[in-house]
Amino acid sequence: MNALAAAVAKVDIDHYVRQPDGRPIPQSSAPAIIEALIHLADIQPGHRILEIGTGSGYSTALLATIVGESGAVTSVEVNPVVAARAKGKLAKTTNAAVVHGDGGDGAFETAPFHRVIAWTTPRLLPKNWVQQTVDGGRIVTAVKVARVAAANLAVAVDISGHEPIAGAFHDGSFVDMAPPPADFRFPYYYLDAHALIDDQPVWLSAPAVRNNPSASEALLAELIEAEPQPSPIQEYNWSDLMGYLAATAPDNLATVQLQQGRGIGYITNDSAAVLLKHTLKTGRDSTSRQRLEQQTAEWKSHGRPALDTLFPRFEAVAEGWTVKPTR
Repeated sequence: MNALAAAVAKVDIDHYVRQPDGRPIPQSSAPAIIEALIHLADIQPGHRILEIGTGSGYSTALLATIVGESGAVTSVEVNPVVAARAKGKLAKTTNAAVVHGDGGDGAFETAPFHRVIAWTTPRLLPKNWVQQTVDGGRIVTAVKVARVAAANLAVAVDISGHEPIAGAFHDGSFVDMAPPPADFRFPYYYLDAHALIDDQPVWLSAPAVRNNPSASEALLAELIEAEPQPSPIQEYNWSDLMGYLAATAPDNLATVQLQQGRGIGYITNDSAAVLLKHTLKTGRDSTSRQRLEQQTAEWKSHGRPALDTLFPRFEAVAEGWTVKPTR
């Protein structure tokens, strides 16, 4: 049994995740996702870990168990109520400390760290995280890979000389890294139009209309009212297709959330076409539909390439590094 499997067997998940009424707290990720990202981080006994997003404290307990008493975990949680609850749950875990604060700042007081692992999605790879990671260390986080909502991929990034030097994409996404009181029914980043329909959130994210609220609201309304049409592609993996489109044809790429689910496609000032799970929705103008059909046909002709065919390209900016997929 490896260290992660042993930690999963040892840590009582219900102690951390369950509320008194038996329901899980909202700030808890699926165990399979937690285990997958911890596996990517390649955490070893004795490591010092920075965790962003304490949530229930379950992942913190797993990390503390893996690193052992010779290691340490600093976990940063932006929500003070969630942080206080996690502190109580972890009271007997002597090698883990929960800090209430902005996850984007990291934790300079207890740096440097061998690993940084985040259960939230920043807009870019934060400079503070990279600066607080040792040479040869690794950061595992979801990150935006295009300037649209929900265009998130997990990335494992190797650090040297306080810079990202290599990485690999994986399937994974969390809520946007945002200060409270964020309304997590909607994206925090790149939200261009939104509404509630029978208490169900619908939204549109499209750079082409980012500075034109009336156009973005009109296109969202048009897509809501549009009749579903046969999809040009069936049973696709969101991350694989989104990553491919972001790498090969990012201009006017757009995402939506409609009553039928999440969608990806292309939107211009006066045309829209988005691929949902099993259907296609379009506006009155056919320009974006032609673009979407062309790009999805190309993806299919190449054998539906998956994330392991893409590589992250890091571009330094003032706040850190943007992460874009490339082939």
